[in-house]
Amino acid sequence: MEKNIIESLWNRTEEIPDDPALITKEGGHWREISFREFGEIVTSLASALLASGLKKGDKVSILSQTRVEWTLSDLSILAIGAITVPIYPTLLKDEVFYIMENSDARAIFVEDEAQLAKVVQVRDNLPLLKKVIVFRGEGASNGDFTMGFKEFQEFGEKESFRYKQQLRTEAGEIVGNDLATIVYTSGTTGVPKGVMISHENIIFNIRALDKIFISSKGDRALAYLPLSHVFERFNQFVAIYRGNPYAFAESLEKMAENLGEIKPASVAGVPRVYEKIYQRINEQVEKGPALARLIFTWALRVGKRMIPYQEKAEKLPFFLSWQFRLANLLVFKKIKERLGGKVKYCICSAAPISKEILEFFLSLNIGMYEGYGMTETTAPTSMNYPGRNRAGTVGPPFPAVECRIAEDGEILIRGGNVFLGYYKMPEETEKTLKDGWLHTGDLGEIDEDGYLRITGRKKELIITSGAKHVAPNKLENLFGSSPYISQIVPYGDKRKYLTAIISINEEAVSNYARKNGIEFKSYADLARHPKIYDLIKGIVEEKNRLLAPFETIKKFVILDHDFSIESGELTPTLKVKKHVVYQRYKDLLEGMYEEG
Repeated sequence: MEKNIIESLWNRTEEIPDDPALITKEGGHWREISFREFGEIVTSLASALLASGLKKGDKVSILSQTRVEWTLSDLSILAIGAITVPIYPTLLKDEVFYIMENSDARAIFVEDEAQLAKVVQVRDNLPLLKKVIVFRGEGASNGDFTMGFKEFQEFGEKESFRYKQQLRTEAGEIVGNDLATIVYTSGTTGVPKGVMISHENIIFNIRALDKIFISSKGDRALAYLPLSHVFERFNQFVAIYRGNPYAFAESLEKMAENLGEIKPASVAGVPRVYEKIYQRINEQVEKGPALARLIFTWALRVGKRMIPYQEKAEKLPFFLSWQFRLANLLVFKKIKERLGGKVKYCICSAAPISKEILEFFLSLNIGMYEGYGMTETTAPTSMNYPGRNRAGTVGPPFPAVECRIAEDGEILIRGGNVFLGYYKMPEETEKTLKDGWLHTGDLGEIDEDGYLRITGRKKELIITSGAKHVAPNKLENLFGSSPYISQIVPYGDKRKYLTAIISINEEAVSNYARKNGIEFKSYADLARHPKIYDLIKGIVEEKNRLLAPFETIKKFVILDHDFSIESGELTPTLKVKKHVVYQRYKDLLEGMYEEG
């Protein structure tokens, strides 16, 4: 029985050496990399790492968009028993530095010279860093410290005769609790926490998924989400374990085109991706003739009547079955063809999806299965699946995973997929892991059939519909540093971008108004004045430049009063009661999303 994903790779190279393992577009054409070539490249890269002085237990970062080199580098790191530390390419220099310093990174793979520049700027403060490998931009080669990816691979090819057998032998010596990766996720304090995930965590979850989702030989998967995120990385490991092809989309923008070219058997995505597909389909229908709209609406009604039978994998009644065949011929089949024509199921995880969109896909007879998980559970820990699919829930827990609800409604998880703890944060680990139970910070309930339903968030972390994690406190501290802003309340859970409610500092803004000849009689006059709005807008734009794109405030409103203890919007210690603000100003918040 394979104990780690490296054993899986070496076994696939022997069992199905000529089968496609990775598919990437080069020069406008798709190229298949067989499992034999996959293994050879990983062997070369791993040999180069060993020859460069890296060893088991060392930390190696990857700072790049999703691309084939990401996977090749990841597996080469794991092959020597080292620990992969992913870094989002959207992070700024200081955030990259924090992760590299905190994780004790000794080497890093970077995508291009733009990402290399982030590392070079902080190099002097990273004494442990010994090697940088650049995927693109061979001109960045700088002797022993910086090397191009191809150059590094060629160096490893020359050294592989020394290490090939060692790599195969040591794969079997990587035990379950050995650390495989440290994935940094932002906490509510804004300080990233390094989630320690073991080889056993990964294999446990793969086997669990393998029991509920049946795969066929040659089933393709398409990667377009960030491999820095545990969700897409897990999909990568599943493909290797199963011996199925794993294709890399050219970009998120070209995903729709790539779906038609790759024809994947499954699509794994976050809510925002499915929202875009949903919007695109509806826009095209609206542009069509009246008859086509009527047929589409009728087909959706047929599809919705079919959902209860899908949930239990029951046979359709004769008349509904007949209607479905007609709806499939006229509507459903054509939509499926836009997704490549071979999609068996779609998985949605990383953030909650609206029931409306979920039921839309189910109505089209596209198996849409929502799951729940977090970095600390090595991706999904509960999942709807064929024969057990209940819209509005995130399915039953994975096999051999225990789930219970605490007295305060918090979801607790125990199982082989639960992480080892937070790197260098024993106190945070003790707060989160108690008696083997992971305290998720999420609120939920379990129905009589064992389905888990998410009802809210105990923690304040915002997760956008694109599965980006944003710590509100980080934004509050940044924007609150302006003398003109009294309070800022970021908003955007399950939304495609962040908005905010802002209250102004009356004294500072009053002084500004007097200096600039702005007439006013009250706080409300200031809050409603166009020149004050421009002042705050300029501050927001200035602060946004210090943030990653997904953290920026896209829209905001200025309240005509400040928050207060008396109004119930502040605690006695002057902290904003966010749940009160969200409820009280719901219309203002929702209004900022009406036009996209």
